[in-house]
Amino acid sequence: EEAGFTIGAAGGEDGCYVATKFAPVPWRPGAESVVQACQASAQRLGVDSIDLYQIHWPDIIQPLKSIGIEKRKDEQYWDGLAQCYHQGLAKNVGVSNYGPTMIKRAHKALADRGVPLVSNQINFSLVRYQSSLETIKVCEELGIQVLAYFPLGNGLLAGKYDLNDKSTLPTFPKSITMKKYLKGSQTLLQEVQTIATTNNVSCAQVSLNWIMKKGVIPIPGCRNGAHALDNFASLDFVLSEEEVERLDVASMNSMEFSSGGFELE
Repeated sequence: EEAGFTIGAAGGEDGCYVATKFAPVPWRPGAESVVQACQASAQRLGVDSIDLYQIHWPDIIQPLKSIGIEKRKDEQYWDGLAQCYHQGLAKNVGVSNYGPTMIKRAHKALADRGVPLVSNQINFSLVRYQSSLETIKVCEELGIQVLAYFPLGNGLLAGKYDLNDKSTLPTFPKSITMKKYLKGSQTLLQEVQTIATTNNVSCAQVSLNWIMKKGVIPIPGCRNGAHALDNFASLDFVLSEEEVERLDVASMNSMEFSSGGFELE
């Protein structure tokens, strides 16, 4: 309401598109449970059909794996997504944290069920670039749109943290890891700042625009209206090819951001 959007309204000027996920946790038994989760989500969101319904990660939480017992249900979950699509509960389906191998498997499994796989949401940014290149390439080949979470590296790329000013740093324990990334990304952060100054835009806008230049859709978070407006303003300019190349080089020589627990497989 504060942002002027209406959940449940048609996507476009007067409303917003609704995307949500389900978690493939060990106690989720299979396809039917995915359908039930989708129904419950739609009811909570006040919509008849969810615009984009996604699986949160591959079925990697295997409590008994250490003793040699592993029972992955990826295929069953994909079947659940297909049922949601065919029943009209989801207009589109996607995956998250899928690497080259898993994205190919999921794409084929869903295609065999007559369902297009439209998106793959991954950790992608100027500080999480090299490890994502193969995944993005495969998605491009298959016509799957990549969505980027952590596009600003938890604020690292927004230009709000300063190693020399403790008051700008996040609270403990996040401050420990952020200091590490700040030290390992100085060349990149300086390049981002230089390009931001040249274009009279913010560091966040440069970082988000770079992602869009890679054909990826960033999904940045925001704590207030000012953050939201700053994020939207990344659509108002376009980095030059020379600027993109400079950022590529700086990124390749930067410390990589945490995988967040999801190594793309």
